[in-house]
Amino acid sequence: MVWSDVLLGIALIAGLASPILIGAYILSPLDKAAKHRRSPFRYTMTDFFGLMFLVQLPMAAVNGFVPKPTSFDDNSGAILLYVLALLVSAVVWWTAVRTFGKAGITRVKDRMWLVFFVLPAGYYNAFLPWVACAMIAHRPTRLWGVLLAAEVVVTTIAAGILVRRIVKKSQPVVAELA
Repeated sequence: MVWSDVLLGIALIAGLASPILIGAYILSPLDKAAKHRRSPFRYTMTDFFGLMFLVQLPMAAVNGFVPKPTSFDDNSGAILLYVLALLVSAVVWWTAVRTFGKAGITRVKDRMWLVFFVLPAGYYNAFLPWVACAMIAHRPTRLWGVLLAAEVVVTTIAAGILVRRIVKKSQPVVAELA
């Protein structure tokens, strides 16, 4: 058995299981706090800036990987991918920001950490292990795949620790009686 085959096997197993595990590790404390606290839901301006930030990477990926159309008729596939990337990013953002609000995270600094670091880490790290597996399987880019996998592990652990600290120090907001 060759060491590279073992590495490839581990990478494939990790790549298949990672989206669920990464999401559960990073976001489960927020989900539990949101279900337990049931704080009133409020948006902040920071949340809307986070939406613009979250949309950037999928749009850039579509722009970078989809061949440039030669005519207006060839553009339909790219437009479909742009719309899909925008919709998925918006749904992920909506769900996450609603969870942040329900969990009682109201401090601007904490919301900024969640919107600009934790949310993108959870969202993109769910897909990056598949990219890393493909890079590891393709011999010329194996080192870059290993580095990408290491980046996913480090940012996932950092985001998970940050979420736990933010949830621990946040206080539930009592709903106002109208």
